[in-house]
Amino acid sequence: MRAALITALAARAAGYVDIGGIWYDTYGSDIRVTSTAYMSTYPGSGPSIINITYYNNTAGFLVGQNSGSGSYNPGQWSRLDWVEPIPGELHVCTTHYDANDEASAMLPNPSHDHAAYATTGCGGFAFSQIMRRPIAIFGQYSDAYGSSIIINDFNYSSTYPGSGPSIIRITHFDNIEGFLVGQNSGSGSYNPGQWSRVDWVEPTPGDLHVCTTHYDANDEASAMLPNPSHDHAAYATTGCGGFAFSALSQSVVVEEVNAESEASSDGGGVATGGQVVIGVVSILGSLVLSAVHASLGGA
Repeated sequence: MRAALITALAARAAGYVDIGGIWYDTYGSDIRVTSTAYMSTYPGSGPSIINITYYNNTAGFLVGQNSGSGSYNPGQWSRLDWVEPIPGELHVCTTHYDANDEASAMLPNPSHDHAAYATTGCGGFAFSQIMRRPIAIFGQYSDAYGSSIIINDFNYSSTYPGSGPSIIRITHFDNIEGFLVGQNSGSGSYNPGQWSRVDWVEPTPGDLHVCTTHYDANDEASAMLPNPSHDHAAYATTGCGGFAFSALSQSVVVEEVNAESEASSDGGGVATGGQVVIGVVSILGSLVLSAVHASLGGA
């Protein structure tokens, strides 16, 4: 047991935690998860932060040291276990919250059970459900070449005039880091079946800049890795492989788009496929979403 624990501790956080992104719960708490921190902020309170030192996407848990003005046990250690039975529906349980050290927090709590997440799996209670906030760049856009770009939680679809759609079936997105990952499809795709990553910067609301940092990765794990030739900070100059990120202009028309019927899903994020209707209106000079109807598989 001791040897196994040492091996686990040696496997420090690397890559991306599966539940990365922005979430909320039924009490109105704002929950933000990166590969280095799990931060929960209840309205009117300061943040409670778990500074992640280890996570295991397969077993579904993370461990870290507590901090933040909203923390009840700053300096001690927590373990948070999770279950995501369907994409975008996450259930979490804080199985340790006041452990004395990382090694203690790493040990499973015998009073929790992932299989019973909906009933008694969290010390006799159900796991707490939290919901993913939508992708931050949801909307309909155009670029300088006249392409129509439609983005929702499931698809990043780009259609050049006279061509079929090039679609990235999104399996993971991170509003904090500003990127999405998915598998390529569509009759206009140059690399169908392979994987892409799109990074974005929005310095001011409605001023969106994107860079396809991977377009032919062999799998999701490869596409998740940041491309060293891109730099969000240099989005306006050389941040996209020596060029500027592409500027997208948000459209003001309502359009129905059939993003092709094939559907896919992946353990890292949301499911895909189907049809979406997007409406965009102008309010006080700012473009905001006004109506969304989705009949996309898996959400």
